[in-house]
Amino acid sequence: MTTSKSDLFALDAAIYIHLWICIRLWNLMMSQTANRLLALTKMLTAKEIAMSTDELLCFLAVAVRPGLSVGELVTETGLPQSTVSRHLKRLSSGTRKSKGELGPISWELELGQEALLEQRVHPDNPKQKALHLAAEGQALMARFEAVINPNHAAS
Repeated sequence: MTTSKSDLFALDAAIYIHLWICIRLWNLMMSQTANRLLALTKMLTAKEIAMSTDELLCFLAVAVRPGLSVGELVTETGLPQSTVSRHLKRLSSGTRKSKGELGPISWELELGQEALLEQRVHPDNPKQKALHLAAEGQALMARFEAVINPNHAAS
């Protein structure tokens, strides 16, 4: 069986078109992913959220595993107990502060908001606290979901 030059050319063209389509789809997917990450970054740095990376880590750990005790959150995040306690105090109260510096300019904002987390009595040990998302925390998670997975949030 012999293959003619025209058959090879048709095969090369089909492979080229297939690769071109794959590359275009990849670029589109990466563009959508980049846009979602950019939107999420803008949301996380927005004045109304004003959450540090460690606070976000604590918040998301509780969102993923509601009912964690403080000790379990320390283990889950790998942060020191004192750091976790400080972040829980901030995330569980209605007042959060945002500080920053840029060269000679510094600022401190106090943002009055609803609590993102709430502490309840742990069902297995009444001496411990169980951490859960408060209503405002659930709303924030819904906003994150809408940015990360807009198709899921729309349905």
